[in-house]
Amino acid sequence: MHNLKFLKYNIQFPGNWNELTTNQLLFSASLFNRNFSKETFFVLIIQNFTGIKWDDFFKMPVTAITEISEKLKFLLEQPELTENKLKKIRIKNKTIYGTENALLNVTFEQYFGHVEPAFAAYMNDEENIEMLNYMISSLYAFESDTGKFNPDLIPGNMDLMHKLQIKYKYAVLLFYLGCRDLLSSKFPKLFSNKKIKGTNELAYFEMIENLNNENISNNNAVKESNIYEAFIRLTKMIEKNEELRKT
Repeated sequence: MHNLKFLKYNIQFPGNWNELTTNQLLFSASLFNRNFSKETFFVLIIQNFTGIKWDDFFKMPVTAITEISEKLKFLLEQPELTENKLKKIRIKNKTIYGTENALLNVTFEQYFGHVEPAFAAYMNDEENIEMLNYMISSLYAFESDTGKFNPDLIPGNMDLMHKLQIKYKYAVLLFYLGCRDLLSSKFPKLFSNKKIKGTNELAYFEMIENLNNENISNNNAVKESNIYEAFIRLTKMIEKNEELRKT
C-alpha cells in the first residue's frame, strides 16, 4: 500500500492488484474499453481510489498526479489479481457462488471442460460476449452449501448473465487472467507444452486418459480432481518422459 498526505487527507491507495478493494476493482473494470486517454484514466482512478473531493483534487499539483499515476501503472499492465474479490455475486434476487482465491477449489472438468474453452473463444473474438458469459457462468457454478462444482448450475447462470453489469464481467475476467498467469508460472512445463495448453476436446480427453492411466473407470475421479493436483501429476508425467528420452 502507498500513503498520500494532501491538505486534510491522510490516505492509503493500493500498490498491486491484490490490494484493490472490491469497489476499486469494479471501478477500474468499468473504465476498460471506454477509450479514455491514459491521463483521463488515471485522473478518474486517483480521485476514486483516494476519495478526495473534486474541489480539493483540482488543487493537487500535476507532478503529484504524475507520481501517483506511476505507482498505479500496474492497472494497465498484465493483471496479477489472484484474490477473488467477488466470491459471490448477487444478480437481482439470485446469488451465484464463485471460486476460492487462485482457483484453489476449481476442478479439472470445470477448468478444461468449461471455463478455459470459453475464455479462449472470447479472447479470440472479444465481440463474443456469450463466451465471456459462459466463462463466468462456469466459474460461478458452485453449490452454496457444499462449495462443490455443479455443471447443472451453468444454464441457470447463463440466463442471469444479461442482467449482470459489464463491470462485474470484466472484474471476473481480470481475476481469471491473474490466476492463469499464476498457474503458468507454477507449472511452466504444462503451459509451454502445446498438447497440454490446447483447449480443444481432443486435448482435454487425452489429459483425462493420461491421468487415469487408461482406466476408464477413473474418469469421474479425474474430472472431479483439483486442478492443482492434476497439474502436479501431469508435470511429473512430463518430467518422467523427459528422463526416459535421455536414456
